[in-house]
Amino acid sequence: MPDRLDHLDHPRHTRRGAGVAKATRELRGRVPLPEGEAEVYEGFEDLSELTIPENAEDVEVTADHGWANLPLYRASFTTDADGVEEFCSGENIGVYDMNRSPDEEERERFEITEDTVDGMVLCTGAGIEHRTEREIIVVWPEEDVASVYAIVGELPHG
Repeated sequence: MPDRLDHLDHPRHTRRGAGVAKATRELRGRVPLPEGEAEVYEGFEDLSELTIPENAEDVEVTADHGWANLPLYRASFTTDADGVEEFCSGENIGVYDMNRSPDEEERERFEITEDTVDGMVLCTGAGIEHRTEREIIVVWPEEDVASVYAIVGELPHG
């Protein structure tokens, strides 16, 4: 089904100026993202329905537009085994202990830079309150240190 605003892409409908038509195409369907470090962090926890552990260090959370211009969050931090268990214990999350290192595609997608000394943990599941896809990879660069990488994206309604 064509979008109601698709006709604005046609050159004859840009009499109001090419900039207006271009801005209309770029903003169409774009969900606003939080600004500021605290708002991005809160937005991640709200959309993901997960809580970054209190003992987490080197926490980085970013927000961008993903598929269908909906919010896509990335989070990374280091913690211990208890922190991993706390983070991956959200409702509707499956936890899988993988006896392998992340492959090249996973490393690139999750921006994983460390090697792992003890395989990896994969946590996945859909959100309950929000229509989201949650994917988490945990690697162990040291025996008692976990590096956690999460990607959480809102899914379109429909």
